[in-house]
Amino acid sequence: MSWARALAFNFVFFSWTAIIGTLGLPFLLAPRAAAMRFGRFWAKSVLVLLKLIVGLSHEIRGLDRIPRGGCIIAMKHQSAWDTLVLPVVLGDPAIVLKRELLLLPFYGWYAARAGSIAINRKAGAGAMRRMLAQARAPAVVGRPIEILNAADNRDIDASFATLQKRAAALLVPPDSLFLARRVHLVGLTLRHAVPVLFPWREAVEIGGLMSYGPSFPDGYRQVGLYTGRILKGEKPGDLPVLRPSKFELIINLQTAKTLGLDVAPTLLGSADEVIE
Repeated sequence: MSWARALAFNFVFFSWTAIIGTLGLPFLLAPRAAAMRFGRFWAKSVLVLLKLIVGLSHEIRGLDRIPRGGCIIAMKHQSAWDTLVLPVVLGDPAIVLKRELLLLPFYGWYAARAGSIAINRKAGAGAMRRMLAQARAPAVVGRPIEILNAADNRDIDASFATLQKRAAALLVPPDSLFLARRVHLVGLTLRHAVPVLFPWREAVEIGGLMSYGPSFPDGYRQVGLYTGRILKGEKPGDLPVLRPSKFELIINLQTAKTLGLDVAPTLLGSADEVIE
């Protein structure tokens, strides 16, 4: 009956959003902080509906690690639930989102009034400059800046050209978007001569400088072990969720020489593999 609960939630969600969004239209003329408080009330109410209708509960860990005041949070955006919980957890975030979302009825209107930072992903380097300009105001008053948008190759090219002038090195997060573009990313690191730490050894094998992250083969081995246990009759819901236990540091010495870097002997000694 999960489909029935999902159908019921969608009906209640859209009906409630239309009602509360219409009643709250005066907030679009109110100060930005008031619009954010109204949006936070709507988000909390939808989370309650999720729990009552669908039975979805949540647990948030690590809030003590978020610095107070202005900061940048690069979130791995995976579902619409993420956008609901942001104002509830962070209070008054400045959300970076694609410009098209502002066209959505109700959500887009209130997001714009609450001070979201909209970007045109087709504008290349210009989008990055405008985003930085818009981010200065919320940063000054200590609002956390939350980045939700994903980028294509054109956006990544523009970002690299901008960031390499400001950063001595870069860290690539473990996201499937970047994993699929690892060849493109490695090419950019060499073209702009920027040292980059990747989360996957596959990037280092094709010319990246270094990587540190969980071992994929070890993860696949765990999947095989769990598959065997399930085939023997164990219930999947009874099996614990495992975290990665084996991490690998891989260094490409040839790339280090190309970039003109001297790798410390202590770092080389701690590497699981050195590509020469």
